[in-house]
Amino acid sequence: MFTMYTIELTKAGYNDLVADIDVAEAGVSCLSVTGGLCGSSTPPGVIASNFLVTGYLLVDICTWITGLGGWEAITSMDALDLLKARLGIIDLGFTVTSVHRLGVLNYRLDDPVNGDYWTGCRTP
Repeated sequence: MFTMYTIELTKAGYNDLVADIDVAEAGVSCLSVTGGLCGSSTPPGVIASNFLVTGYLLVDICTWITGLGGWEAITSMDALDLLKARLGIIDLGFTVTSVHRLGVLNYRLDDPVNGDYWTGCRTP
């Protein structure tokens, strides 16, 4: 006999992860991940083993910016983090493109219209 649970993992700056998990005497297993895969560490994904469930949250440029506090809160250090991620030095949880960097540069120059154009985000 098993019991199914739906779990939701949330973190500021990341997309929510929703997964159905089977809990049995022998351990846990992943049944489904909304928009993602069970058995995958590629976001959004869930790996369930023994009695441990590990979720991998998806982030994109827009949720990353929102997690920072919006386009007006972007600092030069955040722009540097984008460069580091683009060069593969750090992982921000999403693939950073040169276009993203152009958008963030426009935000830093107080130009949300062009920032939105290059990032694909919508500022309030």
